[in-house]
Amino acid sequence: MKKILSLIFALSLITGVSMAQTEGAVRKISIGADFALPTGDLALSTNLGYGASIQGEYNLRPQLNVTASAGYLLMKYSQTYRDIWEPWGYEFKDSSVFPVKAGLKYYFKKNYYGTAEGGAAITSETGRATALALAAGAGASFAVSNHNAVELGLRYELWSMNGNSTFVGIRAAYSFGF
Repeated sequence: MKKILSLIFALSLITGVSMAQTEGAVRKISIGADFALPTGDLALSTNLGYGASIQGEYNLRPQLNVTASAGYLLMKYSQTYRDIWEPWGYEFKDSSVFPVKAGLKYYFKKNYYGTAEGGAAITSETGRATALALAAGAGASFAVSNHNAVELGLRYELWSMNGNSTFVGIRAAYSFGF
């Protein structure tokens, strides 16, 4: 009888956790596709960046989460930029960047949020340069089931290293609540 009661208790606990909504400020992990649309000086040399990221959120207050994320972005040099510099002996490989950031996400309503993050953007180029990464943005999260949601976010991001690189970032993600 004890084993049956323990099993019923464990199943009800698991069911209760899995029924938690992933909209709003709750604990969750999301996996997403990222796109970077260069602005400013970065737009002169690159066309588009794309990659993937993973982000974890932990609830601090009813509408506030702390976030931690890691990702990969491949920044593609434009053909025009290559055509100008390659005759002079410069060789270009597309740049791989690994952004690692932490921040805060504030939910204004049940599923609309604003976010601010800071961290580092580490390049894979020779010397493995590291840039200060700062980002601010907004987005929305919509539940697709009791424990999963889709998320769409838009951010403005700055990487500061030997000058500033800026871009508008778009993230489409799928989140799992726990």
